[in-house]
Amino acid sequence: RIRLEKRAVVPSAATESASTDPSIAGQSAAASVDATAIDPDGLDPAAPKATESGPGHAADRSSGARRRRRLARPTVSSGVSMASARVLGVVLIIVVVVTLVATLLQRPTPPPAAGATTIQPIGSAVLLCPEPGAGTDLGVRVTAALVPGQPGQEASSDPATVAGSAGLETLPGKESASSKIVVPGGQAQIEAFGTRLPAIRAFGEGSLAPGLVADQWGRDPGGQGRGMASTACAPAASEFWFVGGGAIAGRTTRIVLVNPDATAAVVDVLVHGPDGLIDAPAGRGLVIKGEDRLVVRLDVLAPGVSATAVQVLARTGRVGAAVDDEQQAGLATVGTDWIPPAAAPAQRVYLPGIVSGDGARVLSVMAPGDDDAIVKVRIISPDGTFAPVDRSSLDVPADAVVTIDMAPVLDKAPATLELTSNVPIVAGM
Repeated sequence: RIRLEKRAVVPSAATESASTDPSIAGQSAAASVDATAIDPDGLDPAAPKATESGPGHAADRSSGARRRRRLARPTVSSGVSMASARVLGVVLIIVVVVTLVATLLQRPTPPPAAGATTIQPIGSAVLLCPEPGAGTDLGVRVTAALVPGQPGQEASSDPATVAGSAGLETLPGKESASSKIVVPGGQAQIEAFGTRLPAIRAFGEGSLAPGLVADQWGRDPGGQGRGMASTACAPAASEFWFVGGGAIAGRTTRIVLVNPDATAAVVDVLVHGPDGLIDAPAGRGLVIKGEDRLVVRLDVLAPGVSATAVQVLARTGRVGAAVDDEQQAGLATVGTDWIPPAAAPAQRVYLPGIVSGDGARVLSVMAPGDDDAIVKVRIISPDGTFAPVDRSSLDVPADAVVTIDMAPVLDKAPATLELTSNVPIVAGM
């Protein structure tokens, strides 16, 4: 393309005048020959330049300068293009690296493998049965069993090959008894008919610890505690709630505390009534000796209180706790029962196991803390779930106990109560 541009140059006025003057023309021709000889292709900008003077040589020098300027442009463009290519390459590499890093950072963490979760079976279990035997007419039976098929159990039916031990045993005392469970699915039993035994401990060790359950059942045919009463043997803990019981005439409520450990435990028994927390100094700082039992009467702590909620708090150590309630009408015995432990304070509480039949069904609700509770009540029955018309809501003052008989809306049918509150509550029936 450059050679074509040289041939297409239009002669200047000086060149035209030189063509009419032979001497000038000869000089121009000589200059042209010299220029061609020095740079035949016109591609070398560093080639020597003509030094002759004259109008024709001036025109040639002007034309050569123009050619040199035109020839210099491809060299600059080539350098710029190479530099631009290098810059573009570096930018592309940076973009690729940043994109890869962002992709790796945004990639979701894979979920743990299904086989990563393992179940660790318990290696030891202890349940406390509070009071097996209290009088000559009272018959009490304590039974423990190992529910088979639990993780950690050995399937062997040969007691000699089972690594562990389980059974029932009394805490130290004047009387003692024991019974063993040898394989999963087996049972152990201690009976106390007319004999007052110490508290009983159900225990399981090693492969015979998982699946341990125990229950205390008692029957008094005609004594002060006439009737049948049953309670589950429960593990020791540092806190318990019991909603129910009272300390009025004809009613005896006892709080039974059992220490399963060798060291002493210090316990506070806090009693709440219709007017709030009751000042009962006799219930503070109770010391229970190691492997011993202590019985506290509610009428000593809060005499004359008709409805109560009892909180048991262990300052040191741990204890088992149970509450026994006996009622009389004049000289006639109404009956006896164990008040089951209440669930921990919560905003939604269920009370299952309300039996069918005649008689009162007294609901007791307590709101621990500094805020009043608004409690919504729903009944879950075989006929469906509904809110009773005239007992669908309760207002419970802070730290106080409120009671209401639900028998008129239960219609003698079995049911479960669902209580929903704006603040945590405890409840019982």
